[in-house]
This record gives sequence, structure tokens and C-alpha cells, in this order.
Amino acid sequence: MDTIETTTEITTETTTETTTTTDVSPDKIKSFKLTNDGARDVRFRGEKLTSVSSHSHFGSRQNRWTELSLYRTVGGKLVLWIIGRTCWQGESDRHNVVICDDEAAVVAALEYDNEGGLGDLAKELLSDVGIDAAQVVE
Repeated sequence: MDTIETTTEITTETTTETTTTTDVSPDKIKSFKLTNDGARDVRFRGEKLTSVSSHSHFGSRQNRWTELSLYRTVGGKLVLWIIGRTCWQGESDRHNVVICDDEAAVVAALEYDNEGGLGDLAKELLSDVGIDAAQVVE
């Protein structure tokens, strides 16, 4: 991943303000428009961080599978695109875009999509971009 993240923390007597900026390599910036069923499509400039598919997990004879893609916008937002693919006659692919402020929101969106858990595909996506979603127990 070629992004560099810098954090500046300003502390006063009563408040702490944290500002995060993300530098995206200019040669990797592209324009994207993602289909979002039942809502407005999403258009942004940024870079695609990773993409994973369960189709490769189960072979080419798989007739339904999921594709997950994660993008970072030039403004620092993370955009998760969840696609449910189908080869069944009479069925259509499903597209869902989730705009996330941070990595924790990406993990929460993946858990919501998988009925409260993280499946292997979601864990693969998170691992690809270095997001540690392990539950911390004290």
C-alpha cells in the first residue's frame, strides 16, 4: 500500500483535536463510479486498495459468489463495494456501496454484511490492506 498517513494532534487545556490527512500517490489516482442498488451511485477520485472474490475460492463452476473491493478517496474516506454475483437465470447481481470514515467502520460494515461475523473473504480483504480486526480482550 503506497499511502502515507500523517496525524497531527493539537492539545489545549480543555480539548484535544486530532487531524488526519492521507497522501495518495498522484499516479494511482483515478475516477470511479460505483453502482449502488436502491440508492444513488457513488462517484469519487482516489485509488483502489484491494479487491477479493470468493469465485476463486470455490472454482469456476461456482454460480453465485461475492466480490469485495476497498478504495481510498483523495479526501481520506474508505469506500467498500460489496457485489453479489450470480449466473442464475432471472437473478441480477447485487451492488452495495458503504462509505466509511475509518478502518473500524469498514470492519463494522463487513460484519453487518455477514450477519454479525467476519467471513474468510472479509478477513482476506482486511489482511490485504493491513487492517487488524482482531477482538481485543483484557
